[in-house]
Amino acid sequence: IALALMAATTLATALARAESARAEMEEPRPPEPWESKMPHIVLLASGAIGTGLRFNDPYRLPSPLGNTAETISRSSIYADIGFSAVFGRAMKGHHGASLQCSFALEGVSQAVLVPSYAYYRRWPEFALTVRAGPAVVVSPKATWGMQAAVGGTYFILGGIGVTAEAVGDLFYGTGTRDVPSAAYPMLSAQVGLTFAYEVMP
Repeated sequence: IALALMAATTLATALARAESARAEMEEPRPPEPWESKMPHIVLLASGAIGTGLRFNDPYRLPSPLGNTAETISRSSIYADIGFSAVFGRAMKGHHGASLQCSFALEGVSQAVLVPSYAYYRRWPEFALTVRAGPAVVVSPKATWGMQAAVGGTYFILGGIGVTAEAVGDLFYGTGTRDVPSAAYPMLSAQVGLTFAYEVMP
């Protein structure tokens, strides 16, 4: 009788433990903080220096890279200042808007404003940025075009990072005797610093 009671007690204990383990496995996992909080806001400010290649503009170029005016030429060195605000889930992709302001540092004085859509994705030490929008040349002569850019930032501190960006432009402006209205494609590269401030809900 004693052995039977011990066996029954052991079996009941084992069954109770199995039921408890099954209940724990079936219980839904509570969401992580970054999964349940929305929106997560990131404010970004950047400053960079860059230069590029202009593929179809024989005028106002400091450094032709060929023997004729139609060859590729280096554009002016420029400074770029940017501000962005993006929204999304922490540790996920963010969407928002940005405004870039570029100023020529040599040659003809020129200023360009680029309001654009912005995508931002951050990992612990690295961030990816993509933006695209219209480019408005405000001086020396008003014209417009399109700009798209993709870049990466390595954060040396929590909110301060070193950034590099590839930028593609297509501007419309004054043509030549043969082409009354010409399009001027351009490819640039710029490096600088990015400052990120995260606003948690």
